[in-house]
Amino acid sequence: VFDTMNRAHWHTFEIATKRAERMACVADRFQWTPNIRAGVAVESARYKWRIDYLREVPATFRYLSICPILGPLGELDLTGIDLVGVVEETWGFKRSAEKEWIEEIKEQCNRQGVEFNGAFVFWRNN
Repeated sequence: VFDTMNRAHWHTFEIATKRAERMACVADRFQWTPNIRAGVAVESARYKWRIDYLREVPATFRYLSICPILGPLGELDLTGIDLVGVVEETWGFKRSAEKEWIEEIKEQCNRQGVEFNGAFVFWRNN
């Protein structure tokens, strides 16, 4: 698969996982051309440790997928991260997100010079 992605330089590929430690463990076995992006899901503060493993992946573009956002994340070290995307849950039970959680992440991205992409719709049943 990596061989095909490496040769198809006109496409952008994204490899996203919740198994950040596994991706970091095997990442050096592959050639990470600039068209291959690496990302990890960080849905709550409990999983911020995945960011450290993502930094070990030799991709030229690394991103966080905070989808769905399930709680405040607190302080984030975004060193080596190029993009943070935040989406509230839009399927199934649709656990609600607080606007403040998303705004806090956006402010941290701005302070640390990281691109922020927040697509959120509040699905509250009131």
